[in-house]
Amino acid sequence: MRVFIIVFALLLPVCLLGLNGLSYNSYALMMPDNGFYNNTAGLNGLKNQAVSFMFHNEGEGMYNLDLAYARRMLSRRYILGTHLNYKTSRSYDILDSSGNKDGSFNYNYIRADLLCASSFYFIDSLNELNYGVRLKMENEKADQYTDTGFQADIGLQYAFTFFKSKYIDSFQLSTVVENLGKGLGGVDRMRFAGGISSFIPLVKNIRQMLFAVSHVQYFNSLLKENNGQVFSIGYKEDLSTFTSALKDYALMISVSYNYIRAIRILGDFSGLEYGINIDSRYFNFGYSCLFNSLSGNNYYTSLSIKF
Repeated sequence: MRVFIIVFALLLPVCLLGLNGLSYNSYALMMPDNGFYNNTAGLNGLKNQAVSFMFHNEGEGMYNLDLAYARRMLSRRYILGTHLNYKTSRSYDILDSSGNKDGSFNYNYIRADLLCASSFYFIDSLNELNYGVRLKMENEKADQYTDTGFQADIGLQYAFTFFKSKYIDSFQLSTVVENLGKGLGGVDRMRFAGGISSFIPLVKNIRQMLFAVSHVQYFNSLLKENNGQVFSIGYKEDLSTFTSALKDYALMISVSYNYIRAIRILGDFSGLEYGINIDSRYFNFGYSCLFNSLSGNNYYTSLSIKF
């Protein structure tokens, strides 16, 4: 235990530099699905190929649909994939000074990504270090306004498993630089994100507690109010302990607190969040809800099929 405390103390200053995925529980970093939607380096968790679908709302009638696919190629050393995101809102009435309807307003956004991920195979001592690159093209429309952006993300993940230690099963560091290039509306949304998550065994490799801390830092001083932290604690259970029919199935439940000072600058993601995740060799299912009294609760539901 003393060794773990020393390691954690040394890593904590690095961890607080940031983690990707505000309003999506920190435990998602341990799942390959995170590579589809956040840090592309997470795709290295895929054994062969997978297709993933995610739906989430952001309150106030705003809805998101995500569809992604990735597979191992080029001697299985690289994962190549694509991701499509479509966001739309319900139709809002535009009222004149007398309160009469003077038109309607609808928001639409679409983004297409190309994904590439791999590991540092050429450095034996760093074979747990994964990297990923995402190339993004996005288009936004709102009434008469329209704009197009071209951006890129670069992500790193270092995951290490302790096979013999009885005090810790694994820990993972995650960092990503996002939104490099031309953004929508001429606003520079480049940010650095990263963090740490670790599993502490209650029963070695079967029953574990999750601890995670994360942070997002925008480079643009105008968006500094959107900088924030996510603190997560969770519980993971190997379901094969209940029945052999559930071999290779794992259940994760988590509670997170997202702390952001911003009030509707890029969106309000502050608040308490809970989530559940079921993972197996064939599929991954995740659900989470962020409680938000200002804009309405945010719900995330994802399903990935592995084959």
